[in-house]
Amino acid sequence: MNRTVRTIIVAVVAMTVGAIAATPAAAFKIINYQWLTCPAGTATTGLVTGSSTYTHEVEGNNYYLHFVTLYGTLTPCRRIPNDATVYAIGAYGSSDAYGGAYTYINPGFPTPTFDDGSPIDVYPDIQAVCLITNETTRLACVSVVWVDAGYSMVPVIEGPLAVDSPRVAMPAITKMSAVVGGPVTPTCFKCP
Repeated sequence: MNRTVRTIIVAVVAMTVGAIAATPAAAFKIINYQWLTCPAGTATTGLVTGSSTYTHEVEGNNYYLHFVTLYGTLTPCRRIPNDATVYAIGAYGSSDAYGGAYTYINPGFPTPTFDDGSPIDVYPDIQAVCLITNETTRLACVSVVWVDAGYSMVPVIEGPLAVDSPRVAMPAITKMSAVVGGPVTPTCFKCP
């Protein structure tokens, strides 16, 4: 290869590496979510019309991820102001509770749905999953039990659970920001 071609290749590689090194800082963006606040005397209502569970083995190494998905509708107390306004799915265990935020699918419309499903990752201590409008307001809940499937304990929906059950009494701590454009996603509910 002649010297001119090598020089051009080295220059192109250097520019590409430089562009890649400079891109991450510019490509990452932090989105800060917000709960929908309601005027006095009003409240958002919601209905869970279905639920499902899913267990997935990670890389064939006998480590399993478990998910519970809720389906239904929400009737907000007022117009959804922007696409950073969220509801969440909360998971409740014996010693902690956490939520996974979801933006309203149809911001600005009177009845946003989550008919396509809103999943949350769960682990064997989780006893309930709820549709929530903030860390302490539960609209509908389902009871979760764990059964031995031979290869892993797997979640099974036992049925509806009262929103004032002691099993869902603690706040579901919800991550209210997400880094987009990079490796971190808002579905990593227990990430710092």
